[in-house]
Amino acid sequence: MDVLPRDITVLPHVLGSDLIEYLTATSAATEATPGDWDPFAEAADVIDPRLWYVTSLDATPERSITRWLPPSGSGLPTVLVCAQASDTTVLIRYDSRGPSKSSGR
Repeated sequence: MDVLPRDITVLPHVLGSDLIEYLTATSAATEATPGDWDPFAEAADVIDPRLWYVTSLDATPERSITRWLPPSGSGLPTVLVCAQASDTTVLIRYDSRGPSKSSGR
């Protein structure tokens, strides 16, 4: 029997502390002048290090969208990183009435 991508029902999970470490390292690797808003650092600030986040990836050769979804009902935002060529956008999306911020990089 062949296993196809559509046969996989459980998306990969990442512990919030590992996600914070990734976002912090990405933040440190970006070229920003002091005082600039850092979307990777802000995204790291909204992650709960104790919780498991579902990881979702959509990719083509031209672009990729990585989503980290918090546990359902937690009230925490979803963090998305959209990359296309040399442009990266970080989106922090609240499902409820919370704030939403994005920035092109």
